Amino acid sequence: MKLPKPGIFHLPESLWEQINAHLEANLPNEACGLIAGKTYPEILSWKALQVFMIENILHSPVRYRMDGRAQLAVFEWIDQAEMELIGIFHSHPSGPEYPSETDIKESYYPEVVSLICSRIVDQWTCRGYLLLENRYQEIQILIE
Repeated sequence: MKLPKPGIFHLPESLWEQINAHLEANLPNEACGLIAGKTYPEILSWKALQVFMIENILHSPVRYRMDGRAQLAVFEWIDQAEMELIGIFHSHPSGPEYPSETDIKESYYPEVVSLICSRIVDQWTCRGYLLLENRYQEIQILIE
């Protein structure tokens, strides 16, 4: 397998299309899910291999909470597939394109990239962040 470029979250276009469909299907509410793949800590890069759409049990346009049973099933799948949880995505249908205070406060996986998808006009965009204590660091997303 070809190593990913340093400092980038690599997201295959086919997985982005699946995420995009999930975001659209859940409008006007926030949508969410998990991304499995491989981490390359020596070059601070991630390679997405599988996405999982999880129900937002809050059914809210401004908050999300993943269904716990579905989330646990995905964690078990990731373990069995010998992959890692590398990303958590959710949408901000009305913005902003960056993490909210709630996103930062409720982040429990600082080593996992948080992908925030926002809708600009009629198109979804995606930005990635490492959510650290009281701050965030942007990570480049490469849809390829």
